[in-house]
Amino acid sequence: MLRRSFNRFCWQQWSVWVLLLCSLCAGAGATEHVVDVRRVFYESPITLTPYFEVLPDASHALSIEDLQKPEVAAQFANPKAVGEALNFGYTSTAYWLRLRLSNLALESVQAHLQIAYPRLSKVDVYQAMEDGDFSVIETGAVRPFGSRPHLSRNFVFPLDLAPNTVHTVYVRVESSTSVIVPATLWSDNAVQKHEVYDYVAQAWYFGIVTAMLVFNLLLFFALRDGMYLAYVVFSACMALTIGSMNGITKQFLWPDATWWAEVAPYVGLALSQASFMVFMRTMLATKVNIPRADKLLFWLIVGMLIISAGSLLKIHAFAMPSAILLALNAMVVFSIGCFCAWRRQRTAYYFVVAYLVLTLGSVTAAMHAMNILPTNFFSLYGLQAGSVVEMLLLALSLADRFNQARKDKAYAQTMALKAQNDTLIAKDQAYTAQSEALLAQARAQTQQAMNESLQAQTALAETQLQQNEKMASLGELIAGVTHEINTPIGAIKSSGASISEALSDALSQMPPLLQSLDAASTHLFLQLIQQANTPKSQVSSREERSIIKATTEKIDAAGIEQPRQKAAIIVNLNAQNQLDTFLPLLQHAHTERILETASNIAIAISSAKNINLAVDRVAKIVLALKSFSRFDQSAEKIDANLSEGIETVLTIYQAQTKHGIEIVRNYDDIPDLYCLPDELIQVWTNLIHNALQAMNHEGTLTLTVRKQDNEAVVSIGDSGCGIPQENITKIFDVFFTTKPAGVGSGLGLDIVKKIIDKHQGRID
Repeated sequence: MLRRSFNRFCWQQWSVWVLLLCSLCAGAGATEHVVDVRRVFYESPITLTPYFEVLPDASHALSIEDLQKPEVAAQFANPKAVGEALNFGYTSTAYWLRLRLSNLALESVQAHLQIAYPRLSKVDVYQAMEDGDFSVIETGAVRPFGSRPHLSRNFVFPLDLAPNTVHTVYVRVESSTSVIVPATLWSDNAVQKHEVYDYVAQAWYFGIVTAMLVFNLLLFFALRDGMYLAYVVFSACMALTIGSMNGITKQFLWPDATWWAEVAPYVGLALSQASFMVFMRTMLATKVNIPRADKLLFWLIVGMLIISAGSLLKIHAFAMPSAILLALNAMVVFSIGCFCAWRRQRTAYYFVVAYLVLTLGSVTAAMHAMNILPTNFFSLYGLQAGSVVEMLLLALSLADRFNQARKDKAYAQTMALKAQNDTLIAKDQAYTAQSEALLAQARAQTQQAMNESLQAQTALAETQLQQNEKMASLGELIAGVTHEINTPIGAIKSSGASISEALSDALSQMPPLLQSLDAASTHLFLQLIQQANTPKSQVSSREERSIIKATTEKIDAAGIEQPRQKAAIIVNLNAQNQLDTFLPLLQHAHTERILETASNIAIAISSAKNINLAVDRVAKIVLALKSFSRFDQSAEKIDANLSEGIETVLTIYQAQTKHGIEIVRNYDDIPDLYCLPDELIQVWTNLIHNALQAMNHEGTLTLTVRKQDNEAVVSIGDSGCGIPQENITKIFDVFFTTKPAGVGSGLGLDIVKKIIDKHQGRID
């Protein structure tokens, strides 16, 4: 029996080598195009471009059965691959790709074939089976998103490879526009981690764009300046274009769309270019400064709208004209921007740099689609990176334009006042010369007229000074908003990092965990995750320790090991009241993995809620621009819990306090306070942020909430350097700060004091 098994093993090994030798005889260098899939476990991913053999199918008539015929199979050729992908440019030809994968291991191997170009219309994968037949997976941009075997913005196909065999995989690709095939081979764990990082990067991009859209839209409503609306329309079109190009909109906005998913990138790119030129006409005032160029811009806008409409009718016919017109637009727009910069138009400097960055990304993407540039990181993501930099630079130009307009207005008012004073002096001299030749009565009347004129000029000067003060107050308010908006953006960054770390751990543990659970345990596991997502009641540290102790006793009574550790996790998951229901999970052989995975998912859910909270806070801060140096007085006071507001701020700062910061909570059970909770959260945010900076993020943060007589007292202390005695009386002064330039503005504690005064309280 042992000899027979050994002989079978040897025969299997020899059969693999004979098959490889036959492939060598079939064509020169054929073995160079056979991929050993065992490599995927130590050098994942493997770029498959050099291993493909290609057969064009211009008639779209070949089938998988035709490819098995010797005369057809001999027509496969090894193309010259440039970069990380096969790039056939704009073509209506379908292409068959043949790939040989060898598995010389003694056990089956599962790998993942990824084609990272979401704009392909049709992608069909055929894998040979042991009975000689083929399994087929048909998907693509014009097919429903649910047709994909792996729910990803890219095309990912699982490949099950039997041991000691050479597998042949056929891939048929077809597209109405450019045909680009960046193919890689991944291991199971590697592709999951790659997709987590990929989606985190996409979330960062669209998060930044969303924040900028909301901020500038609110500025439009506050200032009623059409330029901000044009910027919002352009940014929205560009974001939808990027989302259509990288498959995000196909996955989340129109998963069942067919033709629209294919034409959306071209329509969005044409609309974004048209809206950008509308924004440019307003920003550079081309209609006044360069009217001839403004007419050219108008007809270019009309041309982009025609291209957009034509792409809806026949995308393949308008793909190349669209790329040519985009290149022409780029040259015209850039030339106009350089001309305005040469004429020392201040906003043109930002515009030229921003559009140069976007143009480089757009030209890179266009040349890549036309098979001029190879496939690499810059050709795939250049347009997306360029659009982010461009939006940021244009936002800075809008801010600079507003600030410059404010300075020009103040200067014009000053010069007007000076001219009026000069006129007054001239009149005074004339009256003086006339008074020497007139009688005393005439001189008295002249003096009276002069006095009346002086009073009028003084009143005008006071009016001008009040207007200047109003403009200064508006500048102070904008500076405060710029300072305060950094806090929620930091919260978004912190929560995004928590989501990335928690999801990475959860996704790596989820597949083996689900395989080890039966149906009942899986149901309880999912129920435990649901329970962790339910709202938690706010309790003090003492009450939480009491709950953990009671839960520990119940778990210990059930005979479960490490009851204290498991009780802490159960309480953190908000499942202590359903402990009897989840006892089977605590008694399961993989209970540590179950609890760890559930905790990671709960962290991801909690961090996502924190991001929503921070985004809401950004929107509320921006709304302060409409109040003009006063806080939002339209909000109504409600009963709110002070401890909950402080805990909300601590949750936002979780990433900055979990390492090096010890938090001591002394919360008494006091009644709710009739207040404006959103403004009080701003108070706790500023004070806790200052405390963390004072300790250099290492030390003890002490938070106390207590009742004293008829007052609610909140104390926030830190173990930092303290406040020098000579600065105690100045810390609430506007613009006073001891922080370095660019770190503090001196407005934080002034805002805090105004909020406390508004609540008829006191702070010291």
